[in-house]
Amino acid sequence: MSARRAEKQQTYVPKPLDLSEYKTRKIYIDSMLVDAGWTEGKDWINEVELPGMPNKSEVGFADYVLYDDAHKPLAVIEAKRTCVDVAKGRQQAKLYADILEKEYGRRPVIFLTNGFDTRIIDNQYPERKVAEIYSKRDLEKWYNLQSMKTSLNHISVDKNIAGRYYQEAAIKAVCDSFDKKNRRKALLVMATGSGKTRTVMLGNAIDTLNDNEHPLVHSDRGCHYRWPDWIKLMVGAALTRSMSKKGCSPDNSACEGLFGRIKNEMFYSRDWGDTSVQQFIEILDEYLIWYNDKRIKESLGYMSPREYRQSLGLVA
Repeated sequence: MSARRAEKQQTYVPKPLDLSEYKTRKIYIDSMLVDAGWTEGKDWINEVELPGMPNKSEVGFADYVLYDDAHKPLAVIEAKRTCVDVAKGRQQAKLYADILEKEYGRRPVIFLTNGFDTRIIDNQYPERKVAEIYSKRDLEKWYNLQSMKTSLNHISVDKNIAGRYYQEAAIKAVCDSFDKKNRRKALLVMATGSGKTRTVMLGNAIDTLNDNEHPLVHSDRGCHYRWPDWIKLMVGAALTRSMSKKGCSPDNSACEGLFGRIKNEMFYSRDWGDTSVQQFIEILDEYLIWYNDKRIKESLGYMSPREYRQSLGLVA
């Protein structure tokens, strides 16, 4: 018996309680909507009657319809009981969306959920799983972005940033993937020395600098340090190049060691979702001051970097 139990345990998948659709809605889906900031009876209406359904009575009732501030439908939700595949409500939800689109001139987003599995059909990308039903502001933002969306067919590549033919081809391939193939993600795989760092990072980083900012840019790649286009970009922005000597990389090791400690001690341990850029800069400044003045290191004789430099007479 124990061997059979052990064998069953390997394939056992826990399932939610087999609740009715009504209890599923009250216990799980309603709670999900409340957590997302929706207010029942105001911007969230239950059992919305929709005439024009292709059934005998020609009337249907959408489980939930979510509205914007002008009482225009943002989303329709088709609910199923906990142990029922949400995909079974797909066609019905699409019929509800058709009716709402015809009446209001805008197609609502569709959510399919059983309280545990939630999927979205946003009329833009393929149906996919989401963690929760979106808030009103998230849905309004999504509609605004769609209204501002333009085609990437005629995008112009800045040859000062991506001047090589394969860089331009890669950028256009990504644009084609987003625009014509309607994909949400793209991956660029480029060989070392092909300019991917410059294409993706350096130009964008320079654009964020103020006129009086001229930081040190460190690279562990000789191809970047000596690449004419890289040098041209650095000189144009009045940046200082930094790279370790060939076969001897103590400065690069120190840089990477510091970055690793910053991430482990300051970055990974907290949630940055509500932190502004300015707040992050202040937190990072505080950490670096502590790192230099207070944090002791065994390799420095249990002194902080400042104390160690002072012991060598390098700083006052």
